[in-house]
Formats: sequence, structure tokens, C-alpha cells
Amino acid sequence: MSVVRTVPTQVEKSICMPIPKGAIGWIVGKGGAKINDIRARSGATLTINQGDDAIASITVSGSAQAVKTAEQLLAQELQKYRQRVAQNWR
Repeated sequence: MSVVRTVPTQVEKSICMPIPKGAIGWIVGKGGAKINDIRARSGATLTINQGDDAIASITVSGSAQAVKTAEQLLAQELQKYRQRVAQNWR
């Protein structure tokens, strides 16, 4: 008699982060370097959604830990973007 065991898989999570359309280039980086780095470091899947408004969004999905890590990395990049924009207004 064989016993079948199921191993629970990690629960997938998905969030949608609003970002200014002007920040898309900053988040993507030259040749996709920044967004690919965030994907690699977090293990999450990131999809940029460019709506019709001035606000775009990034859908982040993956394990709860991957989404949390990607969210933190994206927040750091958005903060850098905002600082850069503020400096250019001076």
C-alpha cells in the first residue's frame, strides 16, 4: 500500500501598487536593469500597467515573502525617484 502525501505550496499573493507614469522609466532602468534586479532579488513577478491616466500601476505577485520584498524594493526606488524630481525643481 502506498501513501500519497501532499505538500502544501506557498500561497500566491498579488498586490497592485500605483505609481506616477513619470516614474516608470526610473523603475524599469536602463535596458530593464532595475526591474530585473527587483524581480531577481524578490522572486516576485512584476507587471507594469500603463493606464490612460497620469497614474500607472505595478502588479506584484508571488509568495507572500516575495511580494513583501518587491514592495519594499519598489518603495525604495520610488523614494529615490521623488528625491530626484524634488532636486530638479530647485
